Amino acid sequence: MVQKIMSNAKKIPTEIKKEEMEDALKRSGYLIEQRIFPIFEKFKYYIETNTIYEDPVLKKSREIDFKAWHSVEDKGVNIEFYLFGECINNPFPIVFFSNNVKSDEVYREFALKFTGLPDYYPNEKNEKGPFIINDELPLSHLLNLHSFHHYFQGFLSTQYCSFQYKKELKEWMALHDPNHHDDFQKLTDSVSFEKNRILNYPMKVSSTNKIAPISNIVFFYPIMVVAGDLFECDQQVNNIPVLKESNHIKYKKTNLSYRFDEKYFIDVIKETYLDKYLMSILFEHSKILIEILKNIDVIKRTINSTRTNFRSFHNSDMGKSKF
Repeated sequence: MVQKIMSNAKKIPTEIKKEEMEDALKRSGYLIEQRIFPIFEKFKYYIETNTIYEDPVLKKSREIDFKAWHSVEDKGVNIEFYLFGECINNPFPIVFFSNNVKSDEVYREFALKFTGLPDYYPNEKNEKGPFIINDELPLSHLLNLHSFHHYFQGFLSTQYCSFQYKKELKEWMALHDPNHHDDFQKLTDSVSFEKNRILNYPMKVSSTNKIAPISNIVFFYPIMVVAGDLFECDQQVNNIPVLKESNHIKYKKTNLSYRFDEKYFIDVIKETYLDKYLMSILFEHSKILIEILKNIDVIKRTINSTRTNFRSFHNSDMGKSKF
């Protein structure tokens, strides 16, 4: 047995040719990162590569491929938008299965992650709906996001798969790639880490200035950029899955904890579609600023009300586990 292992070890190459290096790099995700960073810069994003965050389970440092951010400002209100991203060079297509469950409409109200603004606001117009909690509106509804934000458009996916060829069976098998699962988890963990860090970081305020009524407004977007093909799979027709090529998938992910279910949307984007995606969300960001300015009075009243003495300025868990 020892002789056999040593014999096999001798067959392992000790040198790598230039052509083999090029082939290995093409199959990795490193080249995707180099290709997409100039696209972010074209849209005035700042880029930080290999961003570090703390794994909430292992309590060790991990990294994601990049963090990109930019800001919009008007009338003294400044908003920052952080995009946390992973790059995948998928050799085989990834298929996302659509979900048209009616409760998804409620899910969308709480999927956007942010800091610096209260979560809920007085229901002054007496609106009705399952998203109303204790006669209060979530921020997403106050800002009318359902009329323009991409989280509220199109289908949602709750499951995905890729493919692997089984030589012994001589056929392709659909499977849940654990690497993809790990990438999705890294994205949501990094968003959660950054959000909590902003919330807990003490503000430095000059003794001669008053604290601004609205500060540290940040919206977070986890995204995955893939080089290969994306497909969405509709409900089966006569037991045959209906596949459709896609450039952009909204994958919804729920992280469980002992306190509540934390909801996330992850944008999965083809590399060739990235510029159009960034252009579309820049429009959304300008609209968010407009809606905040439009509702600035109720936002300030809510911030200054006694509610904020016991409610944190981030996505609370109150009532969310119902959905």
